[in-house]
Amino acid sequence: MKDSAIVFFHRNINIYKQCYLFYSIHQAKFYNLDMDVVLIGDGKILKSPAFQFCNVSNLENNYVKEFNQKYIHLSTDHEYFAKACFHRWFYLLEYIKQNNLKSVYHIDPDGMLYTNLEKVKKIFFSKKAALTIPNRDKYKLAVGHFCFWTLDLLEEFCQFVLHIYTEKKYLLLFKNYKKELEKENKLGGVSDMNSLYLFYEKNKNDITNLLEIKNNCVFDLNINVNENLNKNDFLMNSKRKKIIKTEKKYFLMASKGNKKIKCLGIHFQGGAKRFIKNHYEGGSFKNKFFVDVITFFYGLMYRILIILGKKKSY
Repeated sequence: MKDSAIVFFHRNINIYKQCYLFYSIHQAKFYNLDMDVVLIGDGKILKSPAFQFCNVSNLENNYVKEFNQKYIHLSTDHEYFAKACFHRWFYLLEYIKQNNLKSVYHIDPDGMLYTNLEKVKKIFFSKKAALTIPNRDKYKLAVGHFCFWTLDLLEEFCQFVLHIYTEKKYLLLFKNYKKELEKENKLGGVSDMNSLYLFYEKNKNDITNLLEIKNNCVFDLNINVNENLNKNDFLMNSKRKKIIKTEKKYFLMASKGNKKIKCLGIHFQGGAKRFIKNHYEGGSFKNKFFVDVITFFYGLMYRILIILGKKKSY
């Protein structure tokens, strides 16, 4: 019986707007043939034998209900999106329980995996959890676009989230965080990443930081910035990290020493999603031609909008 799985989460899936998701899913399966790959969400999907689909309506639980009652919106992001980012952890916990799993690997829809997770488990996933946590003096966050959770620690985190939204010191911390952003005219605000960081601070001994280079390997924070564990960690190629590909292996170039570091997962955040197809290594899959065509036309539309000044160039 399998005791772990790779899980993606996405609400209101639109096979046209989120077609990149199907590259990410099949990529994860390509490198992890012995593991179940699961998509939790709702909306229209393209079915494939490579992954299982779990409708989020089958995972409703008391954590979600209680959180909705306690949540205070402190962000310029749409409230639905902000809450959905929290909800995924509650749904993920319920999925683990319903399927009698001991742990789970979670990947965001715009995360591309380039490794067999079990082969690097002793290096990156030997503790109770793993997150990506950049070293920052300000705006400290922990990110779950590539992450790992054991059942027990994920449940602790879910309980922690409910607690901090009733604790005055945390609410004050969140409100001050938003004020600082507003002073600098920055978008965004309080999100699940703030809660993940606070939880990390309390449980450092149990959580691995996937941004730390181990055995000359690392996970990417965000392809659009030179920051990883620290600012200016990697060289840029125009507006994205410089990627070197060698026989389906991907490397980032370290700023210090110009050294190649093997990248086990790349986060194609924001507008960089349109480059996911170019870095897909998973071979053919059911409905791939359809996904390729849709991706081509959406990429073309994006470039036209950039020319017209209606989209930001990545």
